[in-house]
Amino acid sequence: MKKCTFLILVVLIGCGIGFSQTAQKADELFQNKQYNEAFEAYKNLLKKQPKSTLFLYRYARCADEIGQKQIAIEHFLLAGEKYPLRNFYLAEIYFDEYQFDNALEYYNKYLLAINEDNEKYEYVNNQITTAQKGSRYLKRVEDIQIVDSIRILKSNFLNEYNLSEESGSLTYSNLAVCYTNQRGERKIKAAISQDASNNIDSINHSIFNLVICQKLMDEFSECDTLKDGINSNFNENFPFLLSDGITLYFASDRPEGLGKYDIYMTRYNSVTDSYLTPENIGMPFNSPANDYMLAIDETQNIGYFLTDRRCSPDSAMLYKFIPNNSTQIIRNQSEEYIRLAAQMKAYRTTNRVQPLVANVNKQETKNSQLQKTIFFVLADTIAYHSLSEFRSIDAKILYEECMELETQQNEERNQLLSMRKAYREASDEEKTTMKAAINQLEKKCRAHKGEMLAALNKVRQIEIKTY
Repeated sequence: MKKCTFLILVVLIGCGIGFSQTAQKADELFQNKQYNEAFEAYKNLLKKQPKSTLFLYRYARCADEIGQKQIAIEHFLLAGEKYPLRNFYLAEIYFDEYQFDNALEYYNKYLLAINEDNEKYEYVNNQITTAQKGSRYLKRVEDIQIVDSIRILKSNFLNEYNLSEESGSLTYSNLAVCYTNQRGERKIKAAISQDASNNIDSINHSIFNLVICQKLMDEFSECDTLKDGINSNFNENFPFLLSDGITLYFASDRPEGLGKYDIYMTRYNSVTDSYLTPENIGMPFNSPANDYMLAIDETQNIGYFLTDRRCSPDSAMLYKFIPNNSTQIIRNQSEEYIRLAAQMKAYRTTNRVQPLVANVNKQETKNSQLQKTIFFVLADTIAYHSLSEFRSIDAKILYEECMELETQQNEERNQLLSMRKAYREASDEEKTTMKAAINQLEKKCRAHKGEMLAALNKVRQIEIKTY
Protein backbone atom coordinates (compact mmCIF):
# COMPACT_ATOMS: atom_id res chain seq x y z
CA MET A 1 0.00 0.00 0.00
CA LYS A 2 2.81 2.37 0.91
CA LYS A 3 4.61 1.47 -2.29
CA CYS A 4 1.49 2.25 -4.36
CA THR A 5 1.04 5.61 -2.60
CA PHE A 6 4.68 6.43 -3.25
CA LEU A 7 4.35 5.65 -6.97
CA ILE A 8 1.26 7.82 -7.28
CA LEU A 9 3.09 10.66 -5.57
CA VAL A 10 6.05 10.29 -7.94
CA VAL A 11 3.72 10.37 -10.97
CA LEU A 12 1.91 13.46 -9.69
CA ILE A 13 5.19 15.26 -9.04
CA GLY A 14 6.41 14.30 -12.51
CA CYS A 15 3.24 15.62 -14.11
CA GLY A 16 3.58 18.87 -12.17
CA ILE A 17 7.17 19.33 -13.32
CA GLY A 18 6.20 18.55 -16.94
CA PHE A 19 3.33 21.05 -16.84
CA SER A 20 5.59 23.71 -15.34
CA GLN A 21 8.13 23.18 -18.10
CA THR A 22 5.37 23.46 -20.73
CA ALA A 23 4.13 26.74 -19.23
CA GLN A 24 7.71 28.02 -19.13
CA LYS A 25 8.19 27.16 -22.80
CA ALA A 26 4.97 28.95 -23.73
CA ASP A 27 6.16 32.01 -21.80
CA GLU A 28 9.51 31.96 -23.63
CA LEU A 29 7.77 31.76 -27.01
CA PHE A 30 5.45 34.61 -26.04
CA GLN A 31 8.27 36.84 -24.77
CA ASN A 32 10.22 36.18 -27.98
CA LYS A 33 7.16 37.18 -30.02
CA GLN A 34 6.90 33.74 -31.63
CA TYR A 35 3.15 34.10 -31.58
CA ASN A 36 2.18 31.21 -33.86
CA GLU A 37 4.09 28.72 -31.69
CA ALA A 38 2.95 30.37 -28.46
CA PHE A 39 -0.67 30.23 -29.69
CA GLU A 40 -0.48 26.43 -29.95
CA ALA A 41 1.35 26.15 -26.61
CA TYR A 42 -1.30 28.14 -24.73
CA LYS A 43 -4.06 26.27 -26.55
CA ASN A 44 -2.70 23.03 -25.06
CA LEU A 45 -2.25 24.59 -21.64
CA LEU A 46 -5.88 25.72 -21.62
CA LYS A 47 -7.01 22.15 -22.14
CA LYS A 48 -5.49 21.40 -18.73
CA GLN A 49 -6.35 24.69 -17.00
CA PRO A 50 -9.30 26.21 -18.93
CA LYS A 51 -9.92 28.89 -16.30
CA SER A 52 -6.35 30.17 -15.98
CA THR A 53 -6.55 33.93 -16.37
CA LEU A 54 -2.95 34.17 -17.55
CA PHE A 55 -3.33 31.44 -20.15
CA LEU A 56 -6.60 32.92 -21.43
CA TYR A 57 -5.02 36.36 -21.71
CA ARG A 58 -1.86 35.12 -23.41
CA TYR A 59 -3.84 32.90 -25.79
CA ALA A 60 -5.97 35.91 -26.76
CA ARG A 61 -2.88 38.06 -27.27
CA CYS A 62 -1.36 35.45 -29.58
CA ALA A 63 -4.63 35.10 -31.49
CA ASP A 64 -4.71 38.86 -31.96
CA GLU A 65 -1.14 38.93 -33.26
CA ILE A 66 -1.71 36.15 -35.82
CA GLY A 67 -4.96 37.65 -37.08
CA GLN A 68 -7.53 35.39 -35.40
CA LYS A 69 -9.56 38.31 -34.09
CA GLN A 70 -12.73 36.45 -33.12
CA ILE A 71 -10.78 33.97 -31.00
CA ALA A 72 -8.92 36.90 -29.45
CA ILE A 73 -12.16 38.68 -28.51
CA GLU A 74 -13.68 35.53 -27.03
CA HIS A 75 -10.68 34.75 -24.82
CA PHE A 76 -9.97 38.34 -23.79
CA LEU A 77 -13.53 38.43 -22.45
CA LEU A 78 -13.03 35.11 -20.65
CA ALA A 79 -9.78 36.42 -19.13
CA GLY A 80 -11.64 39.08 -17.15
CA GLU A 81 -10.29 42.34 -15.77
CA LYS A 82 -7.10 41.12 -14.06
CA TYR A 83 -4.79 42.48 -16.77
CA PRO A 84 -5.60 46.14 -17.68
CA LEU A 85 -3.96 45.80 -21.12
CA ARG A 86 -6.71 43.33 -21.98
CA ASN A 87 -9.12 46.27 -22.29
CA PHE A 88 -6.68 48.13 -24.55
CA TYR A 89 -6.22 45.22 -26.95
CA LEU A 90 -9.95 44.47 -26.99
CA ALA A 91 -10.66 48.10 -27.86
CA GLU A 92 -8.08 48.02 -30.67
CA ILE A 93 -9.67 44.93 -32.23
CA TYR A 94 -13.16 46.41 -32.02
CA PHE A 95 -11.87 49.69 -33.49
CA ASP A 96 -10.24 47.94 -36.46
CA GLU A 97 -13.48 46.02 -37.08
CA TYR A 98 -15.49 49.29 -36.98
CA GLN A 99 -17.35 48.13 -33.85
CA PHE A 100 -16.86 51.62 -32.49
CA ASP A 101 -19.32 51.47 -29.58
CA ASN A 102 -17.57 48.39 -28.19
CA ALA A 103 -14.21 50.06 -28.75
CA LEU A 104 -15.33 53.09 -26.75
CA GLU A 105 -16.39 50.89 -23.84
CA TYR A 106 -12.99 49.23 -23.51
CA TYR A 107 -10.88 52.30 -24.27
CA ASN A 108 -12.65 54.08 -21.42
CA LYS A 109 -12.12 51.11 -19.11
CA TYR A 110 -8.43 51.14 -19.94
CA LEU A 111 -8.15 54.87 -19.25
CA LEU A 112 -9.45 54.31 -15.72
CA ALA A 113 -6.53 51.96 -15.06
CA ILE A 114 -3.69 54.24 -16.20
CA ASN A 115 -2.29 57.65 -15.31
CA GLU A 116 -1.92 60.66 -17.58
CA ASP A 117 1.82 60.09 -17.82
CA ASN A 118 1.28 56.63 -19.34
CA GLU A 119 2.69 56.42 -22.87
CA LYS A 120 -0.66 55.23 -24.22
CA TYR A 121 -2.78 57.93 -22.54
CA GLU A 122 -2.78 60.48 -25.37
CA TYR A 123 -3.12 57.80 -28.05
CA VAL A 124 -6.16 56.25 -26.33
CA ASN A 125 -7.84 59.65 -25.97
CA ASN A 126 -7.33 60.26 -29.69
CA GLN A 127 -8.76 56.83 -30.46
CA ILE A 128 -11.81 57.58 -28.32
CA THR A 129 -12.43 60.80 -30.26
CA THR A 130 -12.10 58.96 -33.58
CA ALA A 131 -14.33 56.10 -32.41
CA GLN A 132 -17.03 58.59 -31.40
CA LYS A 133 -16.93 60.10 -34.87
CA GLY A 134 -16.81 56.66 -36.46
CA SER A 135 -19.93 55.61 -34.57
CA ARG A 136 -21.78 58.64 -35.94
CA TYR A 137 -20.55 58.13 -39.51
CA LEU A 138 -21.66 54.47 -39.48
CA LYS A 139 -25.23 55.70 -39.31
CA ARG A 140 -24.83 57.31 -42.75
CA VAL A 141 -22.72 55.01 -44.94
CA GLU A 142 -23.25 55.81 -48.61
CA ASP A 143 -24.29 52.96 -50.88
CA ILE A 144 -21.87 53.10 -53.81
CA GLN A 145 -21.28 50.85 -56.79
CA ILE A 146 -17.64 49.85 -57.28
CA VAL A 147 -16.45 49.21 -60.82
CA ASP A 148 -12.85 48.22 -60.13
CA SER A 149 -10.07 48.38 -57.55
CA ILE A 150 -6.34 48.40 -58.14
CA ARG A 151 -3.45 48.35 -55.70
CA ILE A 152 -0.85 50.85 -56.91
CA LEU A 153 2.26 52.70 -55.78
CA LYS A 154 1.42 56.02 -54.16
CA SER A 155 4.10 57.74 -56.21
CA ASN A 156 2.31 56.80 -59.47
CA PHE A 157 -1.32 57.16 -58.46
CA LEU A 158 -2.32 59.74 -61.08
CA ASN A 159 -1.35 57.38 -63.91
CA GLU A 160 -4.59 55.49 -63.20
CA TYR A 161 -6.89 58.56 -63.33
CA ASN A 162 -8.06 58.31 -66.94
CA LEU A 163 -10.09 61.50 -67.10
CA SER A 164 -11.84 62.70 -70.24
CA GLU A 165 -10.73 66.01 -71.72
CA GLU A 166 -13.99 67.63 -70.61
CA SER A 167 -13.21 66.87 -66.95
CA GLY A 168 -9.92 68.78 -66.89
CA SER A 169 -6.53 67.39 -65.92
CA LEU A 170 -4.48 66.59 -62.83
CA THR A 171 -0.75 66.84 -62.24
CA TYR A 172 1.31 65.85 -59.20
CA SER A 173 4.63 67.42 -58.25
CA ASN A 174 6.51 67.80 -54.95
CA LEU A 175 3.66 66.14 -53.04
CA ALA A 176 1.12 68.67 -54.33
CA VAL A 177 -1.73 68.15 -56.81
CA CYS A 178 -2.78 70.74 -59.35
CA TYR A 179 -6.16 70.65 -61.09
CA THR A 180 -6.58 72.50 -64.44
CA ASN A 181 -10.03 72.92 -65.96
CA GLN A 182 -10.98 71.92 -69.52
CA ARG A 183 -10.34 75.35 -71.06
CA GLY A 184 -6.97 75.57 -69.35
CA GLU A 185 -7.71 79.02 -67.92
CA ARG A 186 -8.18 78.09 -64.24
CA LYS A 187 -5.99 76.15 -61.85
CA ILE A 188 -6.64 75.07 -58.28
CA LYS A 189 -3.62 73.61 -56.58
CA ALA A 190 -1.94 72.92 -53.27
CA ALA A 191 0.77 75.45 -52.50
CA ILE A 192 3.55 74.94 -50.00
CA SER A 193 3.19 77.25 -47.03
CA GLN A 194 6.03 75.79 -44.97
CA ASP A 195 8.97 73.44 -45.53
CA ALA A 196 7.60 70.24 -47.02
CA SER A 197 8.22 66.73 -45.81
CA ASN A 198 9.32 63.96 -48.16
CA ASN A 199 6.42 61.75 -47.14
CA ILE A 200 2.79 62.83 -47.17
CA ASP A 201 2.00 60.34 -44.42
CA SER A 202 4.33 62.12 -41.98
CA ILE A 203 2.82 65.58 -42.35
CA ASN A 204 1.56 66.65 -38.93
CA HIS A 205 1.47 70.44 -39.34
CA SER A 206 0.24 72.92 -41.93
CA ILE A 207 2.25 72.69 -45.13
CA PHE A 208 -0.23 72.96 -47.98
CA ASN A 209 -3.03 75.43 -48.65
CA LEU A 210 -5.29 75.50 -51.69
CA VAL A 211 -4.79 78.42 -54.07
CA ILE A 212 -6.44 79.46 -57.35
CA CYS A 213 -4.78 80.90 -60.45
CA GLN A 214 -6.60 82.54 -63.40
CA LYS A 215 -5.18 82.86 -66.90
CA LEU A 216 -5.07 86.44 -68.16
CA MET A 217 -4.20 86.71 -71.86
CA ASP A 218 -1.36 84.20 -72.27
CA GLU A 219 -0.13 84.01 -68.68
CA PHE A 220 -1.47 82.94 -65.31
CA SER A 221 -1.96 85.53 -62.62
CA GLU A 222 -0.44 85.31 -59.20
CA CYS A 223 -2.20 82.61 -57.23
CA ASP A 224 -4.69 83.68 -54.57
CA THR A 225 -5.45 81.62 -51.51
CA LEU A 226 -8.97 80.26 -51.66
CA LYS A 227 -11.53 82.11 -49.58
CA ASP A 228 -11.83 81.62 -45.83
CA GLY A 229 -13.48 78.37 -44.87
CA ILE A 230 -11.55 76.15 -47.29
CA ASN A 231 -8.08 76.37 -45.78
CA SER A 232 -7.32 75.61 -42.15
CA ASN A 233 -4.28 75.40 -39.91
CA PHE A 234 -3.71 71.93 -41.33
CA ASN A 235 -3.01 70.45 -44.76
CA GLU A 236 -5.32 70.95 -47.73
CA ASN A 237 -4.35 69.10 -50.91
CA PHE A 238 -5.65 66.91 -53.77
CA PRO A 239 -8.23 69.34 -55.24
CA PHE A 240 -10.71 68.46 -57.99
CA LEU A 241 -13.36 70.77 -59.43
CA LEU A 242 -16.46 69.33 -61.10
CA SER A 243 -17.33 70.54 -64.59
CA ASP A 244 -20.03 72.79 -63.08
CA GLY A 245 -17.18 75.02 -61.87
CA ILE A 246 -18.83 75.17 -58.44
CA THR A 247 -18.37 71.84 -56.65
CA LEU A 248 -14.90 71.34 -55.21
CA TYR A 249 -13.49 68.17 -53.65
CA PHE A 250 -10.24 68.17 -51.71
CA ALA A 251 -8.48 66.27 -48.93
CA SER A 252 -7.40 67.62 -45.55
CA ASP A 253 -5.86 66.22 -42.38
CA ARG A 254 -7.75 68.67 -40.15
CA PRO A 255 -8.55 67.07 -36.78
CA GLU A 256 -12.33 66.97 -37.23
CA GLY A 257 -11.83 64.23 -39.80
CA LEU A 258 -11.96 60.48 -39.20
CA GLY A 259 -8.23 59.92 -39.35
CA LYS A 260 -5.31 61.23 -41.34
CA TYR A 261 -6.40 62.71 -44.67
CA ASP A 262 -10.18 62.80 -45.25
CA ILE A 263 -12.06 63.88 -48.36
CA TYR A 264 -14.22 67.03 -48.13
CA MET A 265 -16.67 68.74 -50.47
CA THR A 266 -17.69 72.38 -50.76
CA ARG A 267 -19.51 74.61 -53.25
CA TYR A 268 -18.81 78.14 -54.46
CA ASN A 269 -21.46 80.81 -53.88
CA SER A 270 -21.10 83.44 -56.60
CA VAL A 271 -23.46 85.85 -54.81
CA THR A 272 -21.26 86.11 -51.71
CA ASP A 273 -18.01 85.23 -53.55
CA SER A 274 -17.30 82.57 -50.93
CA TYR A 275 -17.34 78.83 -50.40
CA LEU A 276 -19.75 76.95 -48.19
CA THR A 277 -18.31 75.30 -45.09
CA PRO A 278 -16.59 72.10 -46.32
CA GLU A 279 -18.40 68.85 -45.48
CA ASN A 280 -16.70 65.57 -44.71
CA ILE A 281 -18.22 63.19 -47.29
CA GLY A 282 -18.22 60.35 -44.76
CA MET A 283 -17.97 56.59 -45.19
CA PRO A 284 -17.04 54.58 -47.16
CA PHE A 285 -14.88 57.24 -48.81
CA ASN A 286 -13.24 58.20 -45.51
CA SER A 287 -11.66 56.05 -42.82
CA PRO A 288 -9.11 56.28 -39.96
CA ALA A 289 -6.40 55.85 -42.66
CA ASN A 290 -5.41 58.28 -45.45
CA ASP A 291 -8.17 58.92 -48.02
CA TYR A 292 -7.56 61.37 -50.84
CA MET A 293 -7.80 62.43 -54.47
CA LEU A 294 -11.44 62.02 -55.28
CA ALA A 295 -12.20 62.90 -58.89
CA ILE A 296 -15.45 62.47 -60.84
CA ASP A 297 -15.52 62.29 -64.63
CA GLU A 298 -19.09 63.29 -65.42
CA THR A 299 -18.64 62.62 -69.15
CA GLN A 300 -17.74 58.97 -68.58
CA ASN A 301 -19.86 58.71 -65.39
CA ILE A 302 -16.95 57.30 -63.41
CA GLY A 303 -15.38 58.38 -60.14
CA TYR A 304 -12.00 57.68 -58.57
CA PHE A 305 -10.65 57.88 -55.06
CA LEU A 306 -7.52 56.70 -53.31
CA THR A 307 -7.03 55.18 -49.85
CA ASP A 308 -4.14 53.49 -48.06
CA ARG A 309 -6.30 51.45 -45.64
CA ARG A 310 -4.99 47.87 -45.37
CA CYS A 311 -2.02 48.77 -47.60
CA SER A 312 1.75 48.79 -47.17
CA PRO A 313 3.39 52.20 -46.51
CA ASP A 314 4.32 52.82 -50.15
CA SER A 315 1.09 51.59 -51.74
CA ALA A 316 -2.57 52.56 -51.89
CA MET A 317 -5.83 51.21 -53.28
CA LEU A 318 -7.51 53.06 -56.12
CA TYR A 319 -11.27 52.52 -56.33
CA LYS A 320 -13.36 53.30 -59.40
CA PHE A 321 -17.06 53.82 -58.74
CA ILE A 322 -20.31 54.94 -60.34
CA PRO A 323 -21.26 58.35 -58.85
CA ASN A 324 -24.73 58.60 -57.34
CA ASN A 325 -26.93 61.42 -58.60
CA SER A 326 -27.78 62.07 -54.96
CA THR A 327 -26.49 60.58 -51.73
CA GLN A 328 -27.90 57.09 -51.17
CA ILE A 329 -27.55 55.88 -47.57
CA ILE A 330 -27.40 52.11 -46.95
CA ARG A 331 -30.61 51.03 -45.27
CA ASN A 332 -32.35 47.72 -44.53
CA GLN A 333 -29.04 45.90 -44.19
CA SER A 334 -27.47 44.13 -41.22
CA GLU A 335 -24.99 45.94 -38.97
CA GLU A 336 -22.34 43.49 -40.16
CA TYR A 337 -22.86 44.42 -43.80
CA ILE A 338 -22.86 48.15 -43.04
CA ARG A 339 -19.52 47.80 -41.25
CA LEU A 340 -18.10 45.85 -44.21
CA ALA A 341 -19.39 48.44 -46.66
CA ALA A 342 -17.93 51.26 -44.57
CA GLN A 343 -14.53 49.55 -44.74
CA MET A 344 -14.79 48.96 -48.51
CA LYS A 345 -14.94 45.22 -47.90
CA ALA A 346 -18.36 44.94 -49.56
CA TYR A 347 -20.04 46.85 -52.34
CA ARG A 348 -23.14 47.14 -54.50
CA THR A 349 -23.31 45.99 -58.10
CA THR A 350 -26.61 46.17 -60.01
CA ASN A 351 -29.16 44.61 -57.64
CA ARG A 352 -26.79 42.18 -55.91
CA VAL A 353 -24.62 42.52 -52.83
CA GLN A 354 -21.29 40.72 -52.89
CA PRO A 355 -17.79 41.02 -51.42
CA LEU A 356 -15.28 43.31 -53.00
CA VAL A 357 -12.41 41.71 -54.89
CA ALA A 358 -9.32 43.93 -54.84
CA ASN A 359 -7.32 43.43 -58.03
CA VAL A 360 -3.57 43.44 -57.51
CA ASN A 361 -2.97 42.98 -61.23
CA LYS A 362 -4.58 45.69 -63.30
CA GLN A 363 -5.29 43.25 -66.14
CA GLU A 364 -7.12 40.78 -63.90
CA THR A 365 -10.87 41.43 -63.84
CA LYS A 366 -13.20 40.92 -60.93
CA ASN A 367 -15.26 38.39 -62.83
CA SER A 368 -12.31 36.13 -63.53
CA GLN A 369 -11.35 36.23 -59.86
CA LEU A 370 -14.90 35.48 -58.69
CA GLN A 371 -15.15 32.49 -61.04
CA LYS A 372 -11.70 31.14 -60.16
CA THR A 373 -11.71 27.42 -59.34
CA ILE A 374 -10.65 26.61 -55.80
CA PHE A 375 -10.48 23.59 -53.52
CA PHE A 376 -11.21 24.39 -49.90
CA VAL A 377 -12.12 21.69 -47.39
CA LEU A 378 -14.53 23.17 -44.87
CA ALA A 379 -15.36 19.94 -43.04
CA ASP A 380 -15.11 16.17 -43.56
CA THR A 381 -18.08 16.11 -45.92
CA ILE A 382 -17.99 19.68 -47.28
CA ALA A 383 -15.54 21.03 -49.88
CA TYR A 384 -15.83 24.22 -51.93
CA HIS A 385 -14.79 24.42 -55.58
CA SER A 386 -15.82 28.03 -56.24
CA LEU A 387 -15.76 31.31 -54.33
CA SER A 388 -19.49 31.64 -54.97
CA GLU A 389 -20.12 28.72 -52.59
CA PHE A 390 -19.15 30.77 -49.53
CA ARG A 391 -22.14 31.80 -47.43
CA SER A 392 -20.30 34.30 -45.18
CA ILE A 393 -19.01 37.55 -46.66
CA ASP A 394 -16.31 37.70 -43.97
CA ALA A 395 -15.11 34.16 -44.74
CA LYS A 396 -15.06 34.80 -48.46
CA ILE A 397 -13.05 38.00 -48.14
CA LEU A 398 -10.57 36.32 -45.81
CA TYR A 399 -10.21 33.35 -48.16
CA GLU A 400 -9.42 35.72 -51.04
CA GLU A 401 -6.71 37.26 -48.86
CA CYS A 402 -5.38 33.73 -48.26
CA MET A 403 -5.21 33.21 -52.02
CA GLU A 404 -3.09 36.36 -52.35
CA LEU A 405 -0.88 35.18 -49.50
CA GLU A 406 -0.48 31.80 -51.21
CA THR A 407 0.73 33.53 -54.38
CA GLN A 408 3.25 35.47 -52.31
CA GLN A 409 4.39 32.25 -50.61
CA ASN A 410 4.92 30.55 -53.97
CA GLU A 411 7.07 33.44 -55.13
CA GLU A 412 9.11 33.27 -51.93
CA ARG A 413 9.57 29.50 -52.28
CA ASN A 414 10.76 29.88 -55.88
CA GLN A 415 13.17 32.58 -54.77
CA LEU A 416 14.44 30.33 -51.99
CA LEU A 417 15.02 27.45 -54.43
CA SER A 418 17.01 29.76 -56.71
CA MET A 419 19.09 31.05 -53.79
CA ARG A 420 19.83 27.50 -52.60
CA LYS A 421 20.89 26.47 -56.09
CA ALA A 422 23.19 29.48 -56.35
CA TYR A 423 24.57 28.69 -52.90
CA ARG A 424 25.57 25.16 -53.97
CA GLU A 425 27.52 26.58 -56.90
CA ALA A 426 29.08 29.50 -55.01
CA SER A 427 32.59 29.81 -53.64
CA ASP A 428 33.24 29.54 -49.88
CA GLU A 429 33.58 33.32 -49.65
CA GLU A 430 30.29 33.90 -51.48
CA LYS A 431 28.52 31.30 -49.33
CA THR A 432 29.31 33.27 -46.18
CA THR A 433 27.42 36.28 -47.56
CA MET A 434 24.56 34.26 -49.04
CA LYS A 435 23.88 32.15 -45.94
CA ALA A 436 22.41 35.01 -43.90
CA ALA A 437 20.05 35.98 -46.73
CA ILE A 438 18.88 32.37 -47.15
CA ASN A 439 18.29 31.98 -43.41
CA GLN A 440 16.29 35.21 -43.35
CA LEU A 441 14.12 34.12 -46.28
CA GLU A 442 13.57 30.68 -44.72
CA LYS A 443 12.37 32.38 -41.52
CA LYS A 444 10.07 34.60 -43.57
CA CYS A 445 8.62 31.57 -45.38
CA ARG A 446 7.91 29.80 -42.08
CA ALA A 447 6.20 32.89 -40.68
CA HIS A 448 4.00 33.30 -43.76
CA LYS A 449 3.10 29.62 -43.65
CA GLY A 450 1.95 30.05 -40.06
CA GLU A 451 -0.10 33.11 -41.03
CA MET A 452 -1.67 31.16 -43.88
CA LEU A 453 -2.68 28.22 -41.68
CA ALA A 454 -4.08 30.53 -39.01
CA ALA A 455 -6.08 32.48 -41.60
CA LEU A 456 -7.52 29.29 -43.16
CA ASN A 457 -8.56 28.07 -39.71
CA LYS A 458 -10.35 31.35 -39.16
CA VAL A 459 -12.11 31.00 -42.53
CA ARG A 460 -13.41 27.60 -41.40
CA GLN A 461 -14.52 28.95 -38.02
CA ILE A 462 -16.46 31.81 -39.61
CA GLU A 463 -17.99 29.79 -42.46
CA ILE A 464 -19.03 26.78 -40.37
CA LYS A 465 -21.28 29.05 -38.29
CA THR A 466 -23.51 29.52 -41.36
CA TYR A 467 -24.51 25.83 -41.38
